[in-house]
Amino acid sequence: MKNKTHYANGQKIYSQKGDMRTYYFKTGIVKAKGKSIKEIMEGKWIFNRESGQLWQVGHFKKGKKHGSWIRYNKVCTLEHTAEFEDGKEIKQKPMRELPKTGAPAERAFAGAKIKTLKDFTKYSEDELLKLHGVGPKAIKIVREELRKKGLQYRGKIQP
Repeated sequence: MKNKTHYANGQKIYSQKGDMRTYYFKTGIVKAKGKSIKEIMEGKWIFNRESGQLWQVGHFKKGKKHGSWIRYNKVCTLEHTAEFEDGKEIKQKPMRELPKTGAPAERAFAGAKIKTLKDFTKYSEDELLKLHGVGPKAIKIVREELRKKGLQYRGKIQP
């Protein structure tokens, strides 16, 4: 990208103001933003999806990943964290608070502000089934995870 300054549609590929560099998608939406010294990424950088949604936040040292990195999924929940040292991953922590139920149910749960397993205890199965994207399979998966933790849906006495 160093030689090319604009996309075919005329949109800038990047801009530089002092030490801050911003990269853009062809649409003009910010792709990434952070410190760049002599064309080398340094410090904290923020990366977005083409929709403008936050995707990753990470740190660089002399152009290599160095320090913590956080990635968010398409429903804006924390998906993954990792630690890097001189460009090599040294520690990885999957960040999955909720059981894997499928994208439609996960979007519905995110819309209902359900972020942890304990948040399900505020709802009955019937209330959750009314959420668009939540079906009996998702309810069963969550029920099993609640049972493992000694929790239950609101108003539900589990056998």
